[in-house]
Amino acid sequence: MDFERIMRAVAMNSDWAVYILLVVDIGAFCLSRRRGHHPERRGYGLKDTAVNLSIGVANGVILRSTQVLGGAAAVVLAAALTPLHWAPRNPATWLLAILLADLAYYWEHRTAHRVRLFWATHSVHHSSAYFNISTANRLGLFGAMDLLGQLWYVPMAVLGLPVNAILVAKTVTIIYQIPLHTERVHQLWAPIEYVFNTPSHHRVHHGANNPYLNKNFGGLFMCWDRIRHLRS
Repeated sequence: MDFERIMRAVAMNSDWAVYILLVVDIGAFCLSRRRGHHPERRGYGLKDTAVNLSIGVANGVILRSTQVLGGAAAVVLAAALTPLHWAPRNPATWLLAILLADLAYYWEHRTAHRVRLFWATHSVHHSSAYFNISTANRLGLFGAMDLLGQLWYVPMAVLGLPVNAILVAKTVTIIYQIPLHTERVHQLWAPIEYVFNTPSHHRVHHGANNPYLNKNFGGLFMCWDRIRHLRS
């Protein structure tokens, strides 16, 4: 099994999959509202969704450029200097990359909430009155987090993980979270809820009132939050 090719395919085709999912979700919401089901769900707002999608298009150019100019350069430099090297075609390389990328994302995300300089950008993502698939595109531009967030991934390069594996694993972590922005999915099977980030966990993360503030910073997994809770 060529893990590298599979992971690259997931990352490269994600945009089409997300937009198809968005269209299906909007259609399902409109049908549900017409039938009078779940009137408590806010669903989609025309202006809000348009803004989110516009930001998503801008992110496709601006955000990627700022990341390359910032912490991503440090990842490349660390990978060039480290004496350690993992084989790119080894499945263990990609499994480790996914695990450590999610740990790095946890600290990147936690920093975005706890440090005001970074929250100034990340707060845009939490500013919508709606919670739907399009909300995942609602990201601040030109912020310190865009330039410096990649620094959390430098230790992965020092450990010898290939740069491509690090960047693709991070991308997969981000892609996974897009469908988590939904009101339509309630709690899943308990073991899944315990191990993975789910829509119910992410709704808590977007909560704006106590005791829900500053919860569930993980991307793929809930273990980092649980470990942090045990130590506190």
